[in-house]
Amino acid sequence: LPRLSFEHTKSSAFKIKTQPNAYCLSTIESTLCILELLNKHNIENTKNEQLESFLKPFDKMIQYQINRAVKENGGKVRYKKPYKNEIFNLVL
Repeated sequence: LPRLSFEHTKSSAFKIKTQPNAYCLSTIESTLCILELLNKHNIENTKNEQLESFLKPFDKMIQYQINRAVKENGGKVRYKKPYKNEIFNLVL
């Protein structure tokens, strides 16, 4: 299967769900990374305002998950353990 590889230094914004590795991102976070890289290399011309608001639905979903967890667990939420602060240069 064809694949696309890219390098990034971001961490996933998931608060409850844990990604398999620190360098793993959700699909929407990966899409934003690609759009930013395409803009950087003048292959794409997406406005900064659009990129800045790209993750709003994702952020709202995370907040919804936290709110539901708090409501269903008596105010207690078990957040994922943060990864060590590392810079990742990984080509998949």
